[in-house]
Amino acid sequence: NVRLGRFEPTLAAVTAHRTLGLTPWFLVAPVGDNGFSIDPAQLGVEGKGIFGKGRIEYALGLVEGAGNEINTAKDVYGRISAKFGGMRLDGVGGATDPQPWREVSVQVGAFSYYGQALVGDRAIATQTDEFFIVGGDVNLTWRDLNLVGVFTYGNNKRPSLMNPNDSLSNWNLYVQAHYVLY
Repeated sequence: NVRLGRFEPTLAAVTAHRTLGLTPWFLVAPVGDNGFSIDPAQLGVEGKGIFGKGRIEYALGLVEGAGNEINTAKDVYGRISAKFGGMRLDGVGGATDPQPWREVSVQVGAFSYYGQALVGDRAIATQTDEFFIVGGDVNLTWRDLNLVGVFTYGNNKRPSLMNPNDSLSNWNLYVQAHYVLY
C-alpha cells in the first residue's frame, strides 16, 4: 500500500493521537525549543505492506522536515514488526474461532525516525535541530485482554537557541491496557 498526502506516520503499535488519556503521552513531547512531534497530518509518502506468510509487517516513509513545511529537509522513518499466534496480519486463513479477534497472540516491533526541525522564529533567529527516535513495542492479546507497551529513546543535537551546542536525550515508556467486557 502507498499513502501520499497528509497522514500520521506508521511507527508504533498504537497511534499517539488516539490514546485513552487526555493528551498523547509518547513520541510527541517537544524537546527544548524544538516543537516537533509525530503529527497526525504530516505531508509525505509512505509504503506499507505485509510479507512472511502474513506475519511480518513493514512501513517506510519520507515526510516533510523542518516544521512540516515544504522545504528541502526531509524526515525518514521505518518500522518492522512480527506477529506470533492468532490471526494473520492480513486476516487470511487459520481462523477457526467464530470470534477471531479473541485470539492469543503477541506482536513485537521496532521503529526509527530521523529528522530535522527548525528551531526559533524565522524573523529573529533560527537553527536546525537534527534528531532521531528509536523504539520498540509489544502488543499482547489474550482473548478479551489487550496489553500494549511502547519504549522510545530520542536524541536531539541542537534543540535550544539559548544553548545552541547542547544535545538532549529522552526516554519514554507507554503502557496501555484494554479489556472487552461485552
